[in-house]
Amino acid sequence: MTRYSGPADTFVVTLRMDPASASRLDTLRERFFPAERNFLKAHLTLFHTFNPQQCEQLLTDRVVRDWSAVRLEFRAPVSIGRGVAINVNSDELIARHARLIQLIGSEELTPQDRRRLRPHVTVQNKVTPNVAAATLLEIQSTFVPWIGQGVGLDLWRYLGGPWAPHQHIPFSTISLADSALPPAFEPSEPVGRPR
Repeated sequence: MTRYSGPADTFVVTLRMDPASASRLDTLRERFFPAERNFLKAHLTLFHTFNPQQCEQLLTDRVVRDWSAVRLEFRAPVSIGRGVAINVNSDELIARHARLIQLIGSEELTPQDRRRLRPHVTVQNKVTPNVAAATLLEIQSTFVPWIGQGVGLDLWRYLGGPWAPHQHIPFSTISLADSALPPAFEPSEPVGRPR
């Protein structure tokens, strides 16, 4: 396995969401995430620990650059024990994550990054279980599921807490208008914990 010499050599890979979805999720995160720990905007993490060589593989892969926008179903708030996340359903995103594992080579990834993706966006973390339970009830009381899109990949340099933008890889086709809120939808199957 590749070894890292420190935070300057460590990167995080996230899915960039359409602006309306990102805005909705940022609003929840700003409201519920402990302010002293909230260094980031809402994000959907694909890989937690990349090195510079893995970033380069991602940036130069032709298949990745030709990907179109991916459908995301923001289904329901769920408990993550000491916080709350929004469950995201997307078989296509899970398949693309598996493709990236093949591209990089699973033996070169951390155990966490080798696992099957369970897409979610964390809007609260590192609180007591009681606070998390109250937050879950509050978000559930007004939550309306919606459909959005993943529109690209973002690479971030990990700085030991905060992240610094490193590079963006846009997907080739985006169909939702940036200014429109994603439409609500009726879930086609029961909602539950993130997969």
